[in-house]
Amino acid sequence: MYSQGHIPSLTGLRIVTAWIIFFHHINPVPDRTSFWHYLLREGHIGLTIFFVLSGFIIAKRYYEDAQSSLSFLQKYFFLRFARIYPAFWFVTTATFVMLYFLKGGISWKVYLLNITFLKGFSDFYKFTGISQTWTLTVEECFYATAPFLFLLYKTHHYFWRSLLGVYGFGLLLYRWIPPQLRFFETLHFMTHYTFFGRCFDFFAGFGLYLLLQRSQMPVLKGGLTALGVAGFGVVWLWLGYCQYGHIELNQVVLFVLQNYVLPIFIAFLIAGLVIEKTFFSQLLGLPFMQWLGNASYIFYLIHIGLLTKLLDWVDWKAYFVLINVISLLAHWFFEKPVHQYLKNKVLHHFR
Repeated sequence: MYSQGHIPSLTGLRIVTAWIIFFHHINPVPDRTSFWHYLLREGHIGLTIFFVLSGFIIAKRYYEDAQSSLSFLQKYFFLRFARIYPAFWFVTTATFVMLYFLKGGISWKVYLLNITFLKGFSDFYKFTGISQTWTLTVEECFYATAPFLFLLYKTHHYFWRSLLGVYGFGLLLYRWIPPQLRFFETLHFMTHYTFFGRCFDFFAGFGLYLLLQRSQMPVLKGGLTALGVAGFGVVWLWLGYCQYGHIELNQVVLFVLQNYVLPIFIAFLIAGLVIEKTFFSQLLGLPFMQWLGNASYIFYLIHIGLLTKLLDWVDWKAYFVLINVISLLAHWFFEKPVHQYLKNKVLHHFR
């Protein structure tokens, strides 16, 4: 049965996804003749889980209340700001302060592009600062459009039209913005690194929410979870095998696989975690997985960057443990209280 309340297994899924991305960046298998090296290198597909999960969670929290009133939009955007920006600003600014002392200066332009999320619109700047935060530009674009996507569906049932509209707007940006400005430089960048190419991930999560609301997802006694895990695993194994065997992949096939097939399997997985009681959902719902899942955002922000340089004297196992511990402490003593303070301010203002 689908519940509108908190779903512990989805919180646990967040940290598992963050770990997959961790091992993509901090590959513990340096042997390039090993299949496992190439499999872990393909751990970037964990981002798709984050994006599909975001589409589902944001719809779950805000779809029913979505309206065009200014008060709703202000409350929505302030709440999103309170959740994402304080930790991001602190870690990003600390990174640039350290870069200033280590390199004897920084580019203020690059800093501003980072703290405004604009770097994620540029193939040239996307990995500057905290390299992995280009994905937050993708997330923020979804947050910015989600209320309007919800309203379009509630009033006109525009789901596929909205999806095509996002794609169309991305193509217009690619054609209109001169590449010498270093924004939307290539079609490959637009389709793989921006919301306008990755939007189906979020629509898959939104679409799943709509299906669950209508009770149109079958309950297969663990079958949805198994299908999602198996599908994700097969795609991951296949990508790793192709890299291991140096098999040249057709770019169209690769694009369809990563941008359309993979999100559907992940939607099955999330559906299974929501409506099926399995060993996997119980494992993800354990208390320590909840603690780590709640700290997964901080974990993602810090798992590579300054701490990678400062802790380069430890092996990957110790580094993995340390990052998890630091993330928990940062969540409990900084991220959570700051978020709660700002959230209370927002809710008090809109009473």
